[in-house]
Amino acid sequence: MSSWRDRLVWVESDNQQRKKASFRGVPFFIRDSDRSIGRRNVVHQYPFKDVPYVEDLGQDADEFIVNGYVVQNEDNGQDYIDERDALIKALREPGPGTLIHPYYGGLWVSLSGKARVEESFIQGGIARFTMAFILVTEAGQAKAKVIPFPKTETDYVEAVDDKAEESLDAAEDEFSEKADLEDMPSYAENSIMDAVDSYKGMLQTVSKLVQGAFPSQISASLAYLTKAYLGIDLATLSDVCALASGIGDMFNGLKSIAGMYGDLLSDQLLGSCSGTVKSFFSGPMATTVEVKATEGFEASTMEKPLKINENLGKTTVRAMLAVNCFGESEGDANSIYGGTIPSVTITTAQKARQAANLNVIVNLVRINAIIVAMRTAVRINYSSYDSVMEMMEEVVGELESLLLRLGNDAADTDYDGYNITVASPASYQALVGLRPVFVEAMIALGASLAKIIDYEVPPTTMPTLILAYDKYFDLDRESEIIGRNVSLIDHPGFLPGGKTIEILNL
Repeated sequence: MSSWRDRLVWVESDNQQRKKASFRGVPFFIRDSDRSIGRRNVVHQYPFKDVPYVEDLGQDADEFIVNGYVVQNEDNGQDYIDERDALIKALREPGPGTLIHPYYGGLWVSLSGKARVEESFIQGGIARFTMAFILVTEAGQAKAKVIPFPKTETDYVEAVDDKAEESLDAAEDEFSEKADLEDMPSYAENSIMDAVDSYKGMLQTVSKLVQGAFPSQISASLAYLTKAYLGIDLATLSDVCALASGIGDMFNGLKSIAGMYGDLLSDQLLGSCSGTVKSFFSGPMATTVEVKATEGFEASTMEKPLKINENLGKTTVRAMLAVNCFGESEGDANSIYGGTIPSVTITTAQKARQAANLNVIVNLVRINAIIVAMRTAVRINYSSYDSVMEMMEEVVGELESLLLRLGNDAADTDYDGYNITVASPASYQALVGLRPVFVEAMIALGASLAKIIDYEVPPTTMPTLILAYDKYFDLDRESEIIGRNVSLIDHPGFLPGGKTIEILNL
């Protein structure tokens, strides 16, 4: 049986209350909080009338009095000053903002009057805040209704992007250490080119899983794929950085559908191993310029991450996740999208080297697939909390599968007699570190969204317009109800009496 703790928006894995909150994305701790609710009643008393007349002017604004604090701790290096100043800045900003409250979840609020900040020389290392917030409601509604805050928070996208970049850098660096591509026999070179061909075919196949993309988007996606594919040839194989870059570039097609054009430009201009911009010119004037990954082309291409349509985004993520099956043998359960590679029987040192090279290529492809899927998932404009959680579980499930594979590599004894190791500890640790950042971002994205609930339709005839008004006081949400239950609703004027349909709770 669930307890009240289970219903908190923020709880730890051990079911203990997590008291950390945030306003406009700036975190702080909550000591206690009061909420005032009620109606705007005016009492009229008339001469010789014993009973007053109470005029109800509608629901009053909900107010939250929050007593919070920022304090020195291990996370901030025993220095709370920056966190204090960030919260002060957030409180000074005009207009409403998002308050994440442990008991009430995501609230769209405005600061009421002034906030108080208390600091003491007697008790140092802590700043106490007293803040009054007014819950913003839609004008003209019969009952108060929380306005959801923006569904895609730039901070969460940036957090996942930054950690994903670190993880991919670790994977490419480890690839350059593990891959041994010089002076290979022709059959080993051909096996790698065959693997690249299989990889290309798999990307072409999974691109068909994407729903809602315009034909021009698919055409552009395939063009990006082909361009990257043509850049990998036998001459490329001797350069591990060039091969790693080419493997990543072959994802540019799916990244373009996800709207990550800034990343595309950066990928094409930045060397994946060197960190320098590739030469723009040929001839004696050709040069390279060193730049930071967070500066220049990628940063200036897109001011804000693009919000992706839910259906398009989710099917694009699933297409990327399908690539996590790359490298399976023909006929395996996970080989339905292609991307198969014949297994190599290790009988000699050359065969062991061939098998090891194919193994690290498969790992790099799968790591690219998971990372791009995560970066796409946090850019989707989700319609409900349940939709966010569904996508998060799918991505994390595939990540767990990849981590299991990398863990098994560490225990592989097939190469022990040839002084070869295929273990990828740096990639494993990088992905383990990326997982909580992604999960936290997805939970934050879903915090303010409505949840899907079951609604039992009364036996009497009821049109969808009536349900939209009764539940949401918004006739425009009729289409949402129909779209969510298209298999059950034959006509908008007649809901299926006695049956259970799905609606959102907000």
